[in-house]
Amino acid sequence: MKQTFSLNSNFSLTHNDDGSTQLKGFAIHGGEDFIVNGIFEVPESEMKNCAKSLQGAKLMKDHDTFHVDSIIGRVNKTKTQFDENAEMMGVSYEASLVVDDSNLAKKIEEGLIDATSIGFSFEPECSICGKPYFSEECEHSLWFDYMHLVCRDMSCHELSLVTFGADPHASVTGSLDAKSIEELKEKFSKQKEEFIMSKEDNTVETLKSENLELSQKVSDLEAQFETWEADFQSEKDTLITQHKEEVLTLQQEKKALEDKMSEMQEELSAFRAEAEAKLAKELEAKKERLVELAQKFDAEDLLREDMDEKYLDENIAMLERVDAKVNPVKETVPKFNAEQKAPHESIDEEKEHVPFARASKYFSFGEKKR
Repeated sequence: MKQTFSLNSNFSLTHNDDGSTQLKGFAIHGGEDFIVNGIFEVPESEMKNCAKSLQGAKLMKDHDTFHVDSIIGRVNKTKTQFDENAEMMGVSYEASLVVDDSNLAKKIEEGLIDATSIGFSFEPECSICGKPYFSEECEHSLWFDYMHLVCRDMSCHELSLVTFGADPHASVTGSLDAKSIEELKEKFSKQKEEFIMSKEDNTVETLKSENLELSQKVSDLEAQFETWEADFQSEKDTLITQHKEEVLTLQQEKKALEDKMSEMQEELSAFRAEAEAKLAKELEAKKERLVELAQKFDAEDLLREDMDEKYLDENIAMLERVDAKVNPVKETVPKFNAEQKAPHESIDEEKEHVPFARASKYFSFGEKKR
């Protein structure tokens, strides 16, 4: 927040050969600890800004910016240089008086008007914390705290002739008494309060605006959430239905498999029963065969109650070998001609019964199995 003030200083009047009148002097000074009226500190570093901005500015009367008749000349030259009288850096100027006003010129020549005042603006900085005075970071007040304002970003916008002369490098808008200085402090303090209040109001408005935006975002999110919830519920219902259908299908397949397994178990049971019957029949046939052979060779002592299949197979094989030794198979003589009246007689002859005792000469038996 830029503030506009003026600093007074004396000048000299020069009449040129061409009849023109020039004003010369220092418009403003700046230096270490240069504090005007205990309120404004003008740093030396701001002199370049002041010289640059003052170049070409209007020369006016009494800072009257509302009437064109108040414009009486122009600032032609400016530069930063050391002021021997003030013993500090400053901005010197040369200004031409272009208004044909003999009454004004007479007052200047007689010394009734002997001072100029520079109008400038600046950004006030707190001398305590170094923060911009009109900012939330600075908590100090010109009225309550032992502080002053440091002029930053200075810009000179006009040079005026003023009524009262003053200290050439220490006054603001003429000579200020204690009351005026207090009023000036109060003015800055009030501006600070107004700035804080405006920031608070802006903060409230900003918060209201942000609250509305957040409320809208919440509403949008709630609507989006409802949409997501509806989509989720729909997808959930679909998945549940699919799951139920899959479970039903699996149950049906399980039932079919159980029925098939039951059917296969029945078939297996029937197959086992048939196989067992077949084995029992074969075992019975083997027993009958062993009995037949045992009787044929008087070997009934081989017969037992607990004859298993292995026992039957071994003894049947043994007796069949005996039978093959005792009663070898004779080849049948083929009929070669029609004159042969009968087949070989030995074919139909009744075989001779050989007792087992007679066949024992063909085999050697170990101890009888019991």
